[in-house]
Amino acid sequence: MQALFFFFVIVDYLILCIFEFTCIYCLVFEVLGFLFLALGGSFLRKFGDVIGKVDGLDGFYR
Repeated sequence: MQALFFFFVIVDYLILCIFEFTCIYCLVFEVLGFLFLALGGSFLRKFGDVIGKVDGLDGFYR
């Protein structure tokens, strides 16, 4: 009987962990989508410029 109880406790814990991670990922994508819509794509252009400077590809796509 105790083994069955511990099995259900572990299963419930795993379900909660999966649900929490799913919600965190949803929140991240929501924030990124909001930034993209609110700033009209300028956020992504600036982010691309920063990545280009870090990689040494500044002006490569222009």
